[in-house]
Amino acid sequence: MKPMLKKDFFSAIENLLKAGFQPRFYTVNSGRIGLITFTDKNGTKQVEQVYSCTSLAANTFGKRFTTWLEEIFQKHNEKKVADSGIEVGSRVWDKMMYTVRTISEIRAGGVLVLDNGAQRTLDEVQKTAPEANQVEPKEISSLKELLNASKNLEPTSSELIAALNEAQSTAIKR
Repeated sequence: MKPMLKKDFFSAIENLLKAGFQPRFYTVNSGRIGLITFTDKNGTKQVEQVYSCTSLAANTFGKRFTTWLEEIFQKHNEKKVADSGIEVGSRVWDKMMYTVRTISEIRAGGVLVLDNGAQRTLDEVQKTAPEANQVEPKEISSLKELLNASKNLEPTSSELIAALNEAQSTAIKR
């Protein structure tokens, strides 16, 4: 079998990535056969052979296709980061540490460097909602007035809570 050309290999992997699959490259038989594997939407493992060679060329072919796959993944991850709208200075939720962090750098391959130096992929963070503008003094005084007005409603709110508790206990008895 002739080895798959670079453009064909790139096209095949890019199509799999666009379809949401996670292709992997494997070599078998001491590197003499190169395979792309992925699991389709039905849960069936799919295998496509990309090269078959002699044992003398196995090392060369294995390195070549591994390098190509890394290059494709790097470009794919960079595009995902660019499409997500995340940029340096963006606030993100770090799913690994359960905290909000700021993006301090975006490296090649779509690697996000957080303000604490941790490196994350796009799948390991979530963009937070845009921060609200500063509250103006007029709004602060309006909020204070609402707060004072709500203090006058306290007797009503305790009566409301009692009525809700009674309704809940009645519903439980039924």
